[in-house]
Amino acid sequence: MAWELASLLLIASLATTVVALRRRTVRKGRLDALRRAVSSPASGGGERYLCPAHPHVRAASPVRCPNCQRTLVRQPASERRSDRS
Repeated sequence: MAWELASLLLIASLATTVVALRRRTVRKGRLDALRRAVSSPASGGGERYLCPAHPHVRAASPVRCPNCQRTLVRQPASERRSDRS
């Protein structure tokens, strides 16, 4: 009886570990893709997106901010011109 209970607990803990590692791997993959998108902001006449709370976070597409998970908003062209000076 004790062996059966111990083996069931071992299987349950292994299953929990596998699920946790899988979630962590998926989350890390999403963060890597987001960092690539945010680290290469749009250049030239393309659209540029900014985080409302973190203006240093810029991207070429409306992804989520890696700091606060808000969706990036489009930066108006008038602000882009004043940003360069």
